[in-house]
Amino acid sequence: MLRAASHRPGIGIGQATMSLAALHNDRFGIVTTLDPPVPLIAANVTACGHQQACVGIVAAGVPMLKVKDDEQDVEDRLAMIIAGLEAAGAGAIILGCAGISGFCQGLSRRTAAALIDGVMAVALVAQTFAGPSSSDCVANPDKKSSREMVTRFWTRCQAVAIGEETP
Repeated sequence: MLRAASHRPGIGIGQATMSLAALHNDRFGIVTTLDPPVPLIAANVTACGHQQACVGIVAAGVPMLKVKDDEQDVEDRLAMIIAGLEAAGAGAIILGCAGISGFCQGLSRRTAAALIDGVMAVALVAQTFAGPSSSDCVANPDKKSSREMVTRFWTRCQAVAIGEETP
C-alpha cells in the first residue's frame, strides 16, 4: 500500500536483505529469533521470488527481550544455526531480525558465509533512493549520474555484506 501511495520507490527489510544475499551467492539462509515470524518470512521469500535460493529459515529460540541477557549463548546458538545453513548450501546468511544485528561482526569471525545484516542492508538500499535527483536517475537510466549511483551502490553493498563498511 505504501508503494501505491508514493511516487518514490519503496523497499522493505526482507526484500533488501534477500536481494543483497542473492547478489552475493546463489543460495542463502535466514536466521531469526523465534518461530512465530517464520511463516511470514517464508511468505516474503516466496513473494520476492527467492524460494529456490533460500535453503532454510531457522529460529534460534531466543525471545527479543532475552537477547542481551547472555550474549555469548545467543552468539553460540546463532553460529550453530549458521553452520547448519552453510551445510545445507547457503553461501550467504541473512540475520532476519533487527535484534540480532549486533552479532554480525562476532559471527563473521565464525563463518565463511557472507552475513547480511538487515538493518544495514535496508539502510544501504534506501540510500540509493534518497536525495533530490534519485527518482530522476532511476527514471532516466541513460544519465551518467544513474550509472555512477548504481556502481557506488553495488560497491558499498559488497563492503557492507562482508563487514568492511557500514552505511
